[in-house]
Amino acid sequence: MNSRVLEAELCAILDYWAIEVYDEEMQLFIGRTDNKGRKIRESPLGLVLYSRILWSFSAGFAETGRELYKERADRCYLLLKDYFYDREHGGFYWSVQVDGQPLSQRKQVYGQAFALYGLVEYYRVAGHPEILEEAWQQFSLIEKYSFDPERGGYLDAFERDWTRTQDMRLSQKDMNAAKTMNTHLHILEAYSNLFAVSGDARLGLQIKALLNNFRENIMDPKKGHLNLYFSREWESMADIQSFGHDIEASWLMLEATDSVYADAQEATETVAMCYQLAETACGGLLTDGSMACESGLVQINRERHWWIQAEASVGFRHMAVRTGRTDYRLISDRLWNYITGEIKDRVHGEWYWGRDEHGEVLWLEDKTGLWKGPYHNTRACLELLKLRKLEEQNAV
Repeated sequence: MNSRVLEAELCAILDYWAIEVYDEEMQLFIGRTDNKGRKIRESPLGLVLYSRILWSFSAGFAETGRELYKERADRCYLLLKDYFYDREHGGFYWSVQVDGQPLSQRKQVYGQAFALYGLVEYYRVAGHPEILEEAWQQFSLIEKYSFDPERGGYLDAFERDWTRTQDMRLSQKDMNAAKTMNTHLHILEAYSNLFAVSGDARLGLQIKALLNNFRENIMDPKKGHLNLYFSREWESMADIQSFGHDIEASWLMLEATDSVYADAQEATETVAMCYQLAETACGGLLTDGSMACESGLVQINRERHWWIQAEASVGFRHMAVRTGRTDYRLISDRLWNYITGEIKDRVHGEWYWGRDEHGEVLWLEDKTGLWKGPYHNTRACLELLKLRKLEEQNAV
């Protein structure tokens, strides 16, 4: 891979979302497009999708300076405020109808974290103080309602008024768990973004606490991977390894660690955990250069999902730059080659959801939708561009 190719792919992805997914008549981003390119305009709009769109266009504008991306970020921000924001109880609805009427009013903390993540990135390019204040309000809500002061970590879901809910599931595929690795990972991601623009001491302490929770409660020290679902008391509820989450967490936690620890000695154990996660994630690599989905008690799910390939290409590149290991660099290159050869849709644009164990496109999954936005692949291009520059500097 080279910088020219990465820049071209970044713009191809964002152009697709700016032109194909954005509906000029309705002035919103369509909630769902299938893998044949059919737009389902009546589909609900999701908080995670819109927060990721906001982050992607903001970050894309910062990298490229293309005004269209700033225009789409501006519009997405207004839609988040007008459609999703709960003016009575604070926070954001999980989903809304195309006319802005609330559909699911629950407060899923995973979604609240992505709203924070998107707001901070938008603040970076828009620069308006009120946007940063809205981001701090999100932080305060998460800390007030989700943070567990007795047992540490964050609870996953609440009703609209932030009272406890019996159904904590993020999706129908997830377990009903009080705490999950996935929510903690994306709170860490959002908090790290806010810390980067603020340097706030309290926020730094919470990031350190999150990293400690990963090391002490979420990491399985015997198997070297992250457990996924927990009771409130941090009892693991399932023995599943998610290869994509392990490699994604490895580089996100490294970046968070670098930002909050001035003394490298204090971060030694966390850095070692990140290295272990990357090494264990190699167990999901397949012979065609891709990465499998997950491993359960019985067998490996060999579906190749788009986001896993994106995060793995970034994660192993981070490890290559950090450790100097050429095998990690080769793994990253092979993953990128798989993406461009098998995941990128050269007919209709953007990336397929993925391919099954036989290499067939997962046609029944979305091209764009509640769970498939431009975030993983846009971020992969941006991170790989940054890492290529570091490699070039190191080579001088």
